[in-house]
Amino acid sequence: MIYDSTFFIALERKRTRPAAQALLAQHQDRPARLPIIVFGELAAGYASLEELRANIEPAYTVEPLTEQIAWHASRIQRTVEAAGTPIGENDTWIAAFALALSEPLVSRDADFDRVVSAGIPLQLIRF
Repeated sequence: MIYDSTFFIALERKRTRPAAQALLAQHQDRPARLPIIVFGELAAGYASLEELRANIEPAYTVEPLTEQIAWHASRIQRTVEAAGTPIGENDTWIAAFALALSEPLVSRDADFDRVVSAGIPLQLIRF
């Protein structure tokens, strides 16, 4: 499963933590993948790389950018722009990770609905 930064934010907030923890428990047998783009988004909240790494569970594999992911990102960008529903650049890359790795994307970000609405077979898990 691909985890978006909104999932990690939900884990930190008292109101949304139970739902995020329940989702983790429900899918504990699936690989937990963290796109390098999300790693970068999360990094904005830390003073050092060491602090960031110390706060990310070892169960999450940080996934690097590949040519296949870049290709999927280009298709997503073209498709959502043609549909008149563009999304942010980071969201484009995060969705591309999910498509390239054939994994569902866990997110609270409604922008990913635009990807699905544009006809791209992105699997979304909401919580």
